[in-house]
Amino acid sequence: MLYFWYSIAIFITLRLPLKLCYQIATLLAYLCYLFNFRLRRIIRQHQQFLLQATKQNLNINTLTRNTIVNFFKYLVDFFRVPKLTQEYIRLHIPIYGKEYLDNAIAEGKRIIFLSGHFGNWELGAIVVAKLGYRMTVIALDHPDKRVNKLFLYRRKLAGIKVFSPNLTGVRECYRALEAKRLVGLIGDLEFGPGGIELEWFGEKVRVPKGPAMLARRTDAVVIPAVMIRQPNDKLEIHLDPPIESQKTDNPEADIVANTKAYLTALGKYIERYPDQWYRFR
Repeated sequence: MLYFWYSIAIFITLRLPLKLCYQIATLLAYLCYLFNFRLRRIIRQHQQFLLQATKQNLNINTLTRNTIVNFFKYLVDFFRVPKLTQEYIRLHIPIYGKEYLDNAIAEGKRIIFLSGHFGNWELGAIVVAKLGYRMTVIALDHPDKRVNKLFLYRRKLAGIKVFSPNLTGVRECYRALEAKRLVGLIGDLEFGPGGIELEWFGEKVRVPKGPAMLARRTDAVVIPAVMIRQPNDKLEIHLDPPIESQKTDNPEADIVANTKAYLTALGKYIERYPDQWYRFR
């Protein structure tokens, strides 16, 4: 059923003006907010912890609704990837901190791009790849193989190499870093049995330790990267300064310390744009 709805959405978003697509997405998001009680409850629960931890006085109902709206707009942008050109990117999607990436490449460093389930992480990677940066990413497979193909197609349009989070994927990340390809990873939420349990925004969360392990073993720098939606629906990419791995005689302590550094970098964006962090579980 999801494949059917995604197929219809793709057909529509590729044929209607972007502004109209956003309006339709907003309407559908409002309906989802009203009738999807389980999703609304989950988002509210996480957002309440976030607001308490950051001492922000925001309306929780508005924040929850806006989170769903932003996610539906995220889908619109991702479905429209075939229409995305280098010229459009240069004119409409600024990249702040691009010098950090270019300097690291010029210095011959191995580079890990680290993002989260925030903003538009899918489109952010695609934009960077379309600008000529070679990239390999690890992405969870969708349970529906047909839906998975829809997502893979859009990633591969930009020349991105995509692998599943398994042993083969790990090996490909090592090979990519050795070949000086960018490796894109998600570092905010662990969906598998592993990871590290830390307190973040007032909650006990399990986050991936793979980025810190990979960076430490390969001496790669980690560049936190996010794509943010502004109130006028303009998208922009923000890159932070590279984070060098702490490397002592205690590998486990290093992994925890480095992971905390990554979360701190991502957390400042989440705190500023709490309605663009998609924690739906």
